[in-house]
Amino acid sequence: MDNPKGRGALASPLAALVARAAASLPTETGATAAAGAQRQNGGFTVILADVSSSMADYAGARRKCDILEDAIAPAVRDGAHVVAFGSYAKDLPAGGHLPPPAGSTALHLALRHVEAMRPRRLVVVSDGRPDDPAAALRAADRLGYVRIDVIYCGPDHDGEALRFMQRLARGGGAASAHDMAREPQRLANTLKRLAGPAGI
Repeated sequence: MDNPKGRGALASPLAALVARAAASLPTETGATAAAGAQRQNGGFTVILADVSSSMADYAGARRKCDILEDAIAPAVRDGAHVVAFGSYAKDLPAGGHLPPPAGSTALHLALRHVEAMRPRRLVVVSDGRPDDPAAALRAADRLGYVRIDVIYCGPDHDGEALRFMQRLARGGGAASAHDMAREPQRLANTLKRLAGPAGI
């Protein structure tokens, strides 16, 4: 997990919530072996990109959706596949643009959508709470031992959203926070690192 300075350094109250994500590796011998086998057999990284209506809001001088699109581009060039989600999930072709922000945050539908893809890793980028946290966690459970990393780009005072992101990270993945207005390049660097072979 990145260790930058500033808000992204996981200042309180985010620090205590995110630090516990590192403890999400399977602990039983059989489960650990199964996790390793699934990661070895899996193919690629999927980035789940939040394009709900709140992503049309501005972060500094630019809309959050535009910052996210620029940040995703290097990871896509490295082979990551992007699934945009608002009220529904949509696969993006290589080089395709994120759809205009609209709708709610149906993360559970996006997680169900990628189940058949059998990715080796998921990176969830979102600025807020999902529509149905319980359904999203159940959908994540159905993915087996896929590693899930979470990048939170919302307000750091939203404790409920932060707690959910910490619970969603699993399989050795972690949760981190990025300020889209002040740290757009760090967001791009994190996505590129997580999507590439070095992120395994």
